[in-house]
Amino acid sequence: MSTLDNVKLLETKIEKAVEIIKQLTEENKKLRDKTVGLQEKINDLEFAVLSYKEDQQHIESGIQSVMDRLNQLDDSLGQAAVTRRAEQQPPAQNYGNHNKDMFHSGFQGNSGYNPDNPL
Repeated sequence: MSTLDNVKLLETKIEKAVEIIKQLTEENKKLRDKTVGLQEKINDLEFAVLSYKEDQQHIESGIQSVMDRLNQLDDSLGQAAVTRRAEQQPPAQNYGNHNKDMFHSGFQGNSGYNPDNPL
């Protein structure tokens, strides 16, 4: 193989290497552009997640506030109902002694049975 053939072979290999380097440079640029686009999407999604979390906290806080109000209302309504029932009930009557007296008088004279001393 002559020097001229070696130079032509070297030139061919250099041209192939330059072509591969151009292709790789273009691919690298495309990948960098894609990376920038993906990073922008990541940033947008991170913002959306943070916004969602803040909204969730706000919603949970509102729900807790409403639940507290409902519990307070329930407590006050329950207390008012108890008070109202107590005010509406007639005074308790003592029927125990009255019934005992009726029992004693009804059976004691006729049968000789004394419930205070059954034997």
